[in-house]
Amino acid sequence: GGTRRVPSWCDRVLRSKLYDNIVDQRRVETLHYDSCRTVVTSDHKPVYAVFKTTARRQHIFNLASKDGNELKSVIQLFDLRAIGLKSTDPEGNLRPYLQVLSNLTPNTPQLRTSSDSNTLNPVWEHEVLTIVPEIPDPKYLSSECLYFIVYDDDVWSGAEVLGQGVLNIECPSGSKSLCAGFNIPLYDEGGIEGYLKGSISISRHKPEDVQGLRSGVGTTKVPIDPGFVTRRSIYGSG
Repeated sequence: GGTRRVPSWCDRVLRSKLYDNIVDQRRVETLHYDSCRTVVTSDHKPVYAVFKTTARRQHIFNLASKDGNELKSVIQLFDLRAIGLKSTDPEGNLRPYLQVLSNLTPNTPQLRTSSDSNTLNPVWEHEVLTIVPEIPDPKYLSSECLYFIVYDDDVWSGAEVLGQGVLNIECPSGSKSLCAGFNIPLYDEGGIEGYLKGSISISRHKPEDVQGLRSGVGTTKVPIDPGFVTRRSIYGSG
């Protein structure tokens, strides 16, 4: 109403992380949390917190060996499908598509699939999303994640978010490769709105073997020597 009062202090400290992002969760540690009890000018006591976090230099381009013979890393996503999406269209006219974001290719446009029509269980199994990281170092890749967003490609109101999820990258060391299936929950407004399933391969190659390969969407999978592949049935959350 018309009550006039002294503005209140903020009485909470919030921090957030990407959904189910284990890497991001480990980077922040709460060291101290307390209130200033001597402040009496408000019905709320101001609070403060001290956090410990690990900051990384982004986009360091001098990690390659001087002779240019360092193995190149290639990440591919395929057999992609979403399950159990919730409709945002009262008439059920959905055209879902998947977009993939990451810090691995800052100078490359965002990757996205085509739109599937009139379904809450879209399938993009014939599309292969390829990511060629600008920094191929396995330790760096293992500190990163892939961020997925499923949109409804609505021609009238624009793209609407149907769900979003995170897949942490676990890059093999040396010349080994990884091929695994994953099943991650898709969130929106705090709740699970479906699941994203698919396969991921993370492979290491000699520069001449992947010369000309660029990040993008296509239909071709990069050949991987089966003798150097680590296979897992489920990769990620869910």
